[in-house]
Amino acid sequence: MEDNKTQNLESSIEKLAVALDFADEKEAMKFVGLMEDRIKIYKVGLELFSVSGPQFVSKLIGLGYDVFVDLKLHDIPNTVYGAAKALGKLGARFITAHSSGGVEMLQAANEGFNEGCSDGGWGGLRYCLGVSVLTSDPYFTDQLLFSRVETIVTAGLKGFVCSGTDLSKITQKIGHLFKVVPGVRPVGSFENDQLRVTTPSNAIASGADLLVVGRPITLSSNPIAATNEILRSIFLAN
Repeated sequence: MEDNKTQNLESSIEKLAVALDFADEKEAMKFVGLMEDRIKIYKVGLELFSVSGPQFVSKLIGLGYDVFVDLKLHDIPNTVYGAAKALGKLGARFITAHSSGGVEMLQAANEGFNEGCSDGGWGGLRYCLGVSVLTSDPYFTDQLLFSRVETIVTAGLKGFVCSGTDLSKITQKIGHLFKVVPGVRPVGSFENDQLRVTTPSNAIASGADLLVVGRPITLSSNPIAATNEILRSIFLAN
């Protein structure tokens, strides 16, 4: 019975990435130290990466964590290729490129990332994810979502990012891809600047493979309890 409980917990942990939305490395590492082994995947976004850079990503990897580098790469294909390759070589398990950049740019990101992972000797499942529509986008339409998803699929990426409220609309189009849902808010949480949010259980029930949660955990008065409750929701929804 205890072995089953442990396996269930580990399965839930694999489905949760916590966004380190902190202004500097010191704050981020204080939080990581507090959480110990309750989290396996940490997301480093644009703000923290701009402050602490690749060295911080390497530090997390060296401590045994999987790192999701969320820069939403968007530039000319050659530039995106080089950036994605560098992140792959660094050891990131997940990176993002924005689908508004088009098929050629996404293909360059995917190619660069895969080459970087190979050059760095990193094995296992690693994903260059296409970002569909931001959860905070006030100009969201289903037509825009479908167009972006088509771009991601055509580019040959293995995964994509979209809100939980959008996921059920496109499941048939992307059933084989790895599905990442940001903007996850437990019942009773503030939505902050997110316009299209969902609960952990609803996201999993809709087919999400990985949930990204930030402020409901990092700004909680008891982040360990908040994390445990989300992991419990993931387990019950499976």
